[in-house]
Amino acid sequence: MKIVFAAILVSTTNAASPWPASAKAQAAATLAKMTSTQKFTLVHGSGGDYVGDTPPITLSDGTIIPGFHYHDGPQGVANGNHDVTCWPSALTAVQTWDPLAMASYGAGMGREQFLKGTNIMLGPGVNLARVPWNGRNFEYQGEDDYLAAKMVHAEVIGIQSQNISGCVKHFVFNNEEDDRSGMSSNVPDRPAHELYYKPFAAAVDAGVGVAMCSYNR
Repeated sequence: MKIVFAAILVSTTNAASPWPASAKAQAAATLAKMTSTQKFTLVHGSGGDYVGDTPPITLSDGTIIPGFHYHDGPQGVANGNHDVTCWPSALTAVQTWDPLAMASYGAGMGREQFLKGTNIMLGPGVNLARVPWNGRNFEYQGEDDYLAAKMVHAEVIGIQSQNISGCVKHFVFNNEEDDRSGMSSNVPDRPAHELYYKPFAAAVDAGVGVAMCSYNR
């Protein structure tokens, strides 16, 4: 399985960001020491015991960036693990219309991921359920962009309260599973901004640490 990630650092102008200025400064200083090859290894999964791992990186000054474990998924620890909770689907949780419940849902999953050794939880999934037969609608946040934005904001805060990072996915227009790696999702600019981008923007506003690329072209 090839997994590609795009790590994002939330804007310093974002007042809601949970990442302190000292962490951002340290990240910028570390980035300045990295070669292009080293940077690439941070955005491309390398296999391993988890759904996706990145290897440790040793910089020229001896600084070591530890390896990271990326693990599914939007409904809790996956990939054949035992002794884990079978959480309700995100689509079910969203129907509560309760951001506090959604934050608790995220925190519960985040805690379990942390205890299993995960660094980055591959969720939440926020693509809009615009195509009813999309095989992944159950793990997304419904068809209403406003509701999805409110709920994913709360979920990200819950997940990241547990010393792990969330990973919002799949950016963007990942609305069907059939030929997902070969098909092209073409969306005009206006509906893209009025509908599809809103949940992703809400996740960024909540301080999500990582975004995953989409399958579609």
